[in-house]
Amino acid sequence: MREYQGVEWSPNKSARPAGVPIDTIVLHATVGKFDGAVAWCMNPESKVSYHYIISKTGQVHQLVPLNRQAWHAGVCRMTIGGKTVKNVNARSIGIALENRNDGVDPYPDDQVEALINLIEQLKGQVRSLRYLVSHAEVAYPRGRKSDPKGLNLAPIRARTELRGQG
Repeated sequence: MREYQGVEWSPNKSARPAGVPIDTIVLHATVGKFDGAVAWCMNPESKVSYHYIISKTGQVHQLVPLNRQAWHAGVCRMTIGGKTVKNVNARSIGIALENRNDGVDPYPDDQVEALINLIEQLKGQVRSLRYLVSHAEVAYPRGRKSDPKGLNLAPIRARTELRGQG
């Protein structure tokens, strides 16, 4: 699913550690325009990447292959089965939504539907997917990140049958 043509893989990726399941999707906001976010992730100096970026119109662009670790979550912690997990990048797929992340900029229906469709496709490819979390929910220390601000995850979790951390 590389619909945004003419761009190669982001250089900002690394190997996934052996034996760690890919069980989580972490949602982000780009805090800028789609093209600018793609360019930023293609810049080796940024040291940032997502597996996917979704534009406001629902255009999906893959930047990092799923068998590689994208550099999207930074210092994060999440609880899985009562246990604290620190390396969230190792076990997750990072998806960024084009949005200013100010809590006012909307997430259009086309964008949310593209996200849900992508998640359903990913569930077919990655059978171990169980969790859908926001960057704000897993960033450490708590309050360090706010994205994707203004996006209600409850209906997306309900439709995709993924759950929050726990």
